[in-house]
Amino acid sequence: MPVPLSPRVRPLPQIYVGSEIGSINDALARGVLLHFSRQADEELNMALTSQINFSAHATSLNALKSFVRCLLPGVLTAPEATHLFERILELAKHPDNIISRREVALHTLGCLGDPLFRLQEAGDIPGDFLSRTAATAENVFRAPSLGVVQDWLSQGAANPLNRFKMNLGTVDRFQATALRALGRLLFHLPADESKRALSTINEGVGHLEAEVRDGAAYALRKAHPALDAIERGAALMQLYALLHDGDPDIRTTALYALEKYGEDIEPSTAPLLFNRVLTLCSAPQHQVRRNAVHLLQLWGALPIFQSRKTDVTSRLEEMRTDVSFAVRRAAINLVSSNLAREESVEGEIPALVENQLQENVPN
Repeated sequence: MPVPLSPRVRPLPQIYVGSEIGSINDALARGVLLHFSRQADEELNMALTSQINFSAHATSLNALKSFVRCLLPGVLTAPEATHLFERILELAKHPDNIISRREVALHTLGCLGDPLFRLQEAGDIPGDFLSRTAATAENVFRAPSLGVVQDWLSQGAANPLNRFKMNLGTVDRFQATALRALGRLLFHLPADESKRALSTINEGVGHLEAEVRDGAAYALRKAHPALDAIERGAALMQLYALLHDGDPDIRTTALYALEKYGEDIEPSTAPLLFNRVLTLCSAPQHQVRRNAVHLLQLWGALPIFQSRKTDVTSRLEEMRTDVSFAVRRAAINLVSSNLAREESVEGEIPALVENQLQENVPN
């Protein structure tokens, strides 16, 4: 029999390796989920009574997403499953909760979109749960400062606790988390709600705060399976705009998001996108260069790539001696994939990889 988990136990490292478990029996899965349910009750109580707790226990609900294989219909009874996830949703919504805790709760629900949809279909949680979660994310994006922030602004130094709450999380990061959650949930929403959520994500692309724009770029990657052809074309242009953003982190995320859109590129927009990605291969920031080269590798089968092969080869010659180990590896992977397509002599690729990886000190 599994050992009962104490409601006050400090989460152990194995909490975070749930995704590595090959199989887990129902009794253990049930014990784990009930443990998280008790944690949610305690966190909500702390939010309602304005208590601050810095232990790992206070925000360990974030680990729940590692136990995706536990979240199967029937492991918890319908009332138990409903209690657990309604508590987490309340933690994300409650205006008196610390912003960082609200962010963790919303992030957790976003990451659990697929298993929550299965529980919703099975009737273990309310049929509108994902819709209400998405609505919460939209509200966070449009009005993240309700409650705690307004109290802080009105009371200022007279109430240091509220000022402390603000310091434990930033509004723009909370908004970015909300957009990422919307991107993950989009596929499981009804058509009208999906359109509204996509509109919210698109608003984030033009936001003044860099972290929010970064969240919007990531959301467009996650939203890809839920989009129709017209929406994917529009998303491509949104991501193209973000490739020109002044923040290198946003350009990096936009390149990462474009990995999903290779097959959606039209001949009319292919040169525009390809030229920009090729330019970013020479960006000052190594993470931008790495993602740009990786994207070229994924786009290798596109006709536009074949017609610009000389340009790519020239750029790769420069990047094979890049100061960044990650960039050199990405360039070598692209060369290797090209050699493989041309059915090059066996042994040429391993030799190239070995030589290039040893040329410079890893960065």
